[in-house]
Amino acid sequence: MSNTAVKSQEASDAYDKAWDLFQKENYKGAKAAFQELVTNDPTAQSYIGLGRVYEAEANITDAVKSYIEAIKIDKAATQAYARMGDIYADLKQTTPAIENYAQAIASDPSNIEYKSKLISIVSTMRFKKINPNLKGVLMECLETPGVELSTFGQTWKTIIYSNKVFASYYIMAKSKTYAAFKKSYSTAKSLDALADPFFLTGLGSFVIPEPMFEKFCTYLRRYLLESHNEGKTLFIEPEYAEFIPCALGRYCFLTEYIMQEDESETPLVEALQKKLESSDKPALSELGLYSCYRPLYTLSNAQKIAAQLKGGKHVSQIPKSMIEDYFQQQEFKKTIEGLFEIKDETSLAVQEQYEEFPYPRWTSINKNPQPVLFEERLKGKKAKILIAGCGTGREALQLGITFPDAEILAVDLSKTSIGYALLKQKEFGIHNVEFRQADIMSLGNLDQKFDFIASSGVLHHLKDPVAGWRIINGLLKPGGLMRIALYSRMARRVIIKAREIIAEKKIGSDAQSIKDFRDNINQYLKPKDVKFFNLALDYFSLSECRDLLFHVQEHQFDPDQIKDILSDLDLNFLGLFVGDETKEKFAKIYPDDPEGKDLSNWTKFEEKHPDLFIGMYRFWCEKQA
Repeated sequence: MSNTAVKSQEASDAYDKAWDLFQKENYKGAKAAFQELVTNDPTAQSYIGLGRVYEAEANITDAVKSYIEAIKIDKAATQAYARMGDIYADLKQTTPAIENYAQAIASDPSNIEYKSKLISIVSTMRFKKINPNLKGVLMECLETPGVELSTFGQTWKTIIYSNKVFASYYIMAKSKTYAAFKKSYSTAKSLDALADPFFLTGLGSFVIPEPMFEKFCTYLRRYLLESHNEGKTLFIEPEYAEFIPCALGRYCFLTEYIMQEDESETPLVEALQKKLESSDKPALSELGLYSCYRPLYTLSNAQKIAAQLKGGKHVSQIPKSMIEDYFQQQEFKKTIEGLFEIKDETSLAVQEQYEEFPYPRWTSINKNPQPVLFEERLKGKKAKILIAGCGTGREALQLGITFPDAEILAVDLSKTSIGYALLKQKEFGIHNVEFRQADIMSLGNLDQKFDFIASSGVLHHLKDPVAGWRIINGLLKPGGLMRIALYSRMARRVIIKAREIIAEKKIGSDAQSIKDFRDNINQYLKPKDVKFFNLALDYFSLSECRDLLFHVQEHQFDPDQIKDILSDLDLNFLGLFVGDETKEKFAKIYPDDPEGKDLSNWTKFEEKHPDLFIGMYRFWCEKQA
């Protein structure tokens, strides 16, 4: 072996030893070892290791210096960029965080984690102008399957508005009537300006909680439909006649067709359906147009159409979720086994709702999650986990990725929801989650005990939430951990008011009744309450709007009430899931309870911040050992 090879092996062994010390949390020893490495044989890898030690010691200044040294040695030191992105994101220094995440992505374009982190921090921003380079990186994120995009919608909207030509067409949706909108659009030589790639790529990736955007989509699909019926050519570039209706159809499908359909549109849609069903190779532009009004799987020849789309240019324009996934979901439903017969009257009513409107529909998942707070204790423990009310499976599958050695049982009332979960389980290749149909009220018959039980947004839909909670508590091992999420009575005060009006007016919960209520909401609620819903994400898709306002069973709580229930069940309260800013405010007001362990203090805190828990109380508790 040459002297160079010997030195290289020695350096490699020294690095491994230093990294081993770091992983064993011997930071003093690791720092000394990495410092010796960067002194004797400086490499980007050694500087990154030293930076990690400084981070562990909360010495952020020297950590950044080490990462900068790593980049001087290797311009493609991906981890150095990514670590600095994390540091600046934690410090809420947005610009350097974005710059470093963008550099990390440029260095490693296949890394979904970096792209998700970039999207997360950019999602806090609103743009009037955008750097073309940043827009290009964000476009790459939009095009990458698996990137978490759920929070990006509002930011994406401001980016597409920053395109002045596009904005000039969008602004026409401010017209008071569709007739005025149509007149404005009819004067345009073409609608090619709508083919902004950033707009078309983003459509269907997230819901936009804004009435104006919904109105724009509603008017645009009608104009496209009527123009098609009249044989009118709207685009100079022929491919735009395919791209735009297909992209708009993806968005309408995502919202589950919550947009109101004018009675004049219905016969045109029905005529289009007949034409599509008469051919197994219909025009892509017509498929896209139909998908703006109805799911493509409703076509009698949908599976034949899907078969001829495979492998062709249409795949990117007609997502498999619009046809193939639906039929796959139906097949999965046939395989779902029930644990016990569902007998509870309320449970049967809730089951019926979610069979018709499975909730929530989701598309992406965090591929590199870290355990949250108290759940770190489950890492590497081969934990047995129960998800009591898994819905469409996102929480269960996320836990499956977070704890790959865990054994997870996820149950739900709705086979349609579980079918969606099984579809996603196959898509993401997660093998440690078993999905079964069951009612929480019958789980007392289950001959198993669990280390961790999660029941998020479920107990408050039972006839007797405490009785259901008592049942799952009986399945928790002594010392076991539980994650619960419940509705806040204070935060849902406007929702409660709307639900009371819906009940009083005897408004139905079918799709058309939900659409009609939304159309007439100004007749039922005061402007400030209408504004609340116009900013609520759940209000802009059909299944989520039904869950928000039309659920067959709902209870709300307050922290004092939760405190009493926990005491009754002999559960120790561990803490609420709240942001750092909220924690700091709380600790200043209640210095004797800086960790927020007394729920009575949260009752008083919520009175001053009534919208704090609009997303539910999310908290952890544990069973006394």
